[in-house]
Amino acid sequence: TGLNEAFVIGEETRDRLISEDPKSAEIIKPFLAGKDVKRYRVSLVNQHLILIPKGWTRTKSGNTKDAWGWFSKEYPAVASHLLPFKMAAEKRYDQGDYWWELRACDYYDEFEKPKIMYLVFQVKPVFSFDDTGKLGNNAIWIIPNADKILLAVLNSKLGWFLITQYCTQIQNGYQLIFKYLGRIPIVKTDSLSSKSIEAEHLIGAVDNILMLNKKLIETRTPHEKTAIQNQIDVTDYQIDQLVYELYRLTAEEIKIVEGGQTSDRRKRSNIQG
Repeated sequence: TGLNEAFVIGEETRDRLISEDPKSAEIIKPFLAGKDVKRYRVSLVNQHLILIPKGWTRTKSGNTKDAWGWFSKEYPAVASHLLPFKMAAEKRYDQGDYWWELRACDYYDEFEKPKIMYLVFQVKPVFSFDDTGKLGNNAIWIIPNADKILLAVLNSKLGWFLITQYCTQIQNGYQLIFKYLGRIPIVKTDSLSSKSIEAEHLIGAVDNILMLNKKLIETRTPHEKTAIQNQIDVTDYQIDQLVYELYRLTAEEIKIVEGGQTSDRRKRSNIQG
């Protein structure tokens, strides 16, 4: 829509606005769509959000009476970009205090912190890690937590098995509404010493797979991509085994998880234990 063009901008527009006024960078944030979030990685950002939350103008301007005058003086390039969309923006039901502000949101600040990002609808595990302040659209939810052991569990075969048991199935996938996702039994990582062998091995494997996925995005030649993907597959297998060890699964329980065919609640409860 036209308003999407106003607030969600491409790389070229972002670069132009910052070139015209370097202060523009303060309110332009990297913005992901659902297709950009992958397992253990996010695609290179090519969209950005002009982020001016409800209440921002009053706070920053000292509650000035001439809010637009203040904004257009402080951020002239962004103001000039938004002005043609004024009429449409004023008709929004979800605007902030002013038409150039976005609706209220209690967790904008959480996007700035290290976090786990995931797709609300999944047909396979898609959980990634971000510590660069990326925002996402409504296809992406976040867990405001930098816990890499949690990330490993959610992306593992055991994690997916538990997701299929607790979350709502829709067509050929699952809807990860947090009221159900939050019921999945997760090992309390604060009960593990950060220096324990279990924790060290699992965190090390996650750091490795995150690094390899970053290299995969940056690599251009097919031969190098294949070599890196092979390393990712090996590390992924290692993570699965480490998660099984973390949950003390027996060989029989691992067969249930990897078979993925049963919905027997008694067997599931054994795995939880």
